[in-house]
Amino acid sequence: MYADTLTRRLFFRIVPIIVIAIGLIGLLSYASAVHETNDTYDAQMSNDASLLWTLVKDEIGEDADRDDEATPHLIDFSQDRLSVKHLLPDPADFRDESPDRMLRVWKNGKLLMYSNTALPMKTPPAREGFTDTDYKGENWRVLSVAVPQDRVFIQVGEKMAMRDDLIADIFLDLFTPLLLLTPLIAGLVWGGIRSGLDTIRELGGRILQRSPDDLSPIDLPGLPDDLRPLVLSVNDLLHKLRESLEAERHFTDHAAHQLRTPLAGIRLQLQLLSQAEDVKERAATIAGLLESTDRAARHVTQLLRAARIAHTEMNIRPVSLYETCASVVAGMGAMVTAKKMNVSLSGAEDAMALADETLLRLLVENLFENALKYTPEGGDIHLTVGADGLDCTFVVEDSGPGIAPEERENAFKRFYRAGAPATEGSGIGLSIVSEIAHRFAGSVRLETPESGHGLRVRVILPGPGRSAGTNEKNQNPLSLHPAAIKAV
Repeated sequence: MYADTLTRRLFFRIVPIIVIAIGLIGLLSYASAVHETNDTYDAQMSNDASLLWTLVKDEIGEDADRDDEATPHLIDFSQDRLSVKHLLPDPADFRDESPDRMLRVWKNGKLLMYSNTALPMKTPPAREGFTDTDYKGENWRVLSVAVPQDRVFIQVGEKMAMRDDLIADIFLDLFTPLLLLTPLIAGLVWGGIRSGLDTIRELGGRILQRSPDDLSPIDLPGLPDDLRPLVLSVNDLLHKLRESLEAERHFTDHAAHQLRTPLAGIRLQLQLLSQAEDVKERAATIAGLLESTDRAARHVTQLLRAARIAHTEMNIRPVSLYETCASVVAGMGAMVTAKKMNVSLSGAEDAMALADETLLRLLVENLFENALKYTPEGGDIHLTVGADGLDCTFVVEDSGPGIAPEERENAFKRFYRAGAPATEGSGIGLSIVSEIAHRFAGSVRLETPESGHGLRVRVILPGPGRSAGTNEKNQNPLSLHPAAIKAV
């Protein structure tokens, strides 16, 4: 079996076009040959009629004086014709057409002269001009011409087969070379395609010779315009891959830096624990060890979350945004109770977002966890869900320190911690939220609440395209005060 190459594909697309073109040329040539041959032979028949009248004019005058019972003069083309075959440069080219021609001459309605090939007709035809007739299974082209002043009627004719033979000869003489040249043309096309694809093979060789670390753009000088879009696309892919690898290296460096501190703390606490002699000192050391372990666990969790976003295959479907928020808040009830926070959830209970359920929950978890982390003890956190028919809105508003307007753009970058707050964090939470929202074709905005302090995070996600329900403004919002956490 032959390999399926680009050369073969192009060849088997071009060659049929050439064959079709040759066929069309043949049809047009045949039509042109028919038209020109008929015009030429018709003109020749007109000249033959004029010449015949000139040659037999005097003889017709003498024959017309004979009585009506006189026998018409018979012209036998097989005996009376003048042989000129020996005078031609190539006697093989001689075409004897006399058996295919005929003539008749009438005067005063009396047949005076006819050829041995003439049709059996004693009286002149009723009309002048060209006519086509069938005689003994053969088609004849006949020209009838009247000479009114001499009361003479002349008729010449020839077999259509004579024309058909000439047309066939012309057609074969023209079309046969084209058929013979077709293999040569196909070979030239094949060679031309292979030669034209040398540039692609050279380009592929240059790419194969590159090392895995070489992500520099491919040179474009001398490249055909047809290949420029391909090379530009490859260069764009290399650029994105280079940026992705740089981002991964950046992420790895920051992750290592973030984990170094809690791991160093754990090591230090273990050393202190091994040296501690007092029970209280050991208890304090163990408490510090647990805190460092929790901090490392939080960093690892956030790093795994960040890595999970890029490698999760999404299953986009309508997901209840309100129920997702309620489930996340209930799952973090212990943290809410520990910090004595006032948490409320309100809005459209029937709001549906087009999202992946797992990633949507991760988005809500990060926003709510950030609000819990940065809001002081006894503070307020309000979660609001809305829908306007096309989009769903999820808003988290807290009474924490907030983020200054000039730092909000950088807040979505990984490991960036606005204002370097004292609260422990990795600086990944908002970047995770932003990446998930963009994967859902949504957006995230940081705003300042009406109270003037704290932070409001507004997430807009695409909805299923239906109108929001009547619970857009819930008159009985879900209250999640510490005492009510266990009931959720």
